[in-house]
Amino acid sequence: MDRKLLFRSLIISGLASFAGVSAEQIDTCADWNPCCFDYGLNPPATCPSCSDCNWYGEISYLYWKPYIENAHAAEVVSTDRIVASSDQPNATLGGATRTENKDFKFDWDSGFRVGLGIGFPCDKWGIAVNWTHYRTDASYSDRGNSTITSDGNNTLITNAKIPLPGFYNDQSIRVGAITQQSSELDSDWDFQFNVVDLDLFRNYYVGCSLAIKPYVGLRALFLKSQIDSFAQYEGSSDEAFLGNLKIAQHLRSDFKGVGLKGGVDSFYELMCGLGIYGDIGAAVIYGNYDLKHRALTIAGPISDQDNQTYVAENELPFCYDTLRLMTDLKIGLEWRETFNCNQNMVIIKAGWEHHLLVNGSQFQTLESSGGTPGVPPPAKQTGGDLSLYGFVFSIGVSF
Repeated sequence: MDRKLLFRSLIISGLASFAGVSAEQIDTCADWNPCCFDYGLNPPATCPSCSDCNWYGEISYLYWKPYIENAHAAEVVSTDRIVASSDQPNATLGGATRTENKDFKFDWDSGFRVGLGIGFPCDKWGIAVNWTHYRTDASYSDRGNSTITSDGNNTLITNAKIPLPGFYNDQSIRVGAITQQSSELDSDWDFQFNVVDLDLFRNYYVGCSLAIKPYVGLRALFLKSQIDSFAQYEGSSDEAFLGNLKIAQHLRSDFKGVGLKGGVDSFYELMCGLGIYGDIGAAVIYGNYDLKHRALTIAGPISDQDNQTYVAENELPFCYDTLRLMTDLKIGLEWRETFNCNQNMVIIKAGWEHHLLVNGSQFQTLESSGGTPGVPPPAKQTGGDLSLYGFVFSIGVSF
């Protein structure tokens, strides 16, 4: 026999004797109980096998709610002001104005996660693949009105409350909208979130109650966010102003990226297979944003609705590469129960998750719908953090 192999066998036999368990005890599964061994052995929850791989499958139901920074559905302008109406219809002489941003009313929605993993013999290293899918939407509607009176060359606007589309900052159009007597706005937001994780992990059993599983791997992230808005303003008492003003707006933000991830998963058993699990991780993702802002503005004199004209039709495409940081936090209760001679296990989880993509929401803000023909209108990048959080219910089986 090779001397190195003999020396290694002697060490293993000595450690097993020191732990108060023999090799025959480890191989049998009749009365497998990790807590019957000394803490130095660090046994797994199921009886280990040195010849077969261990497969694992899990399916999760997600009940999440999103929060997007700077997801403006509208700006509501409240004002009392005087506007010059004879020679310069869009010039403001004076008054008080209050502008309030209105975000979408985010709500809870459902998603799912599917996972499949394999643990190599003797419960050492393992590989897992997880696909997370979540889709949600939100809407916002508002109505407004104002009182408009004329006094010579000036128009007095009082008690005005006018909703304007978000990500639309053309000053002349805004003034034209405020000078209408009635207004309405409807905006819809649609969002899709897909993540594919490939993790390489190893379990470490700290006594019979605590298991720690550090992991590293790759993450592919796919985001789709879309906003469609329509606003209509009518009823100006002065034909010098833009009458029957309509604004149709479409915003799109797509992100595709891949990057490195890492973290630590853990489980601490309290009693009878019931315990607390936790997971903290982060990923650095390099990807591409494909943004588009398309706006169509139509206006015409109130006395001649058949001669309405296009004020502007603009499209603002923008595509760029960037680096994003994403964090993951999971915590909850987990119940484990072995079966089939302690070779297999069923796992049920109920917990809370929070996922944050730093500066992950990106849109283009239209600064002006007019300008020189053939010259693109100015635009401004608008961004904010993207969060998904909520409840998770999972069931998994190892076999």
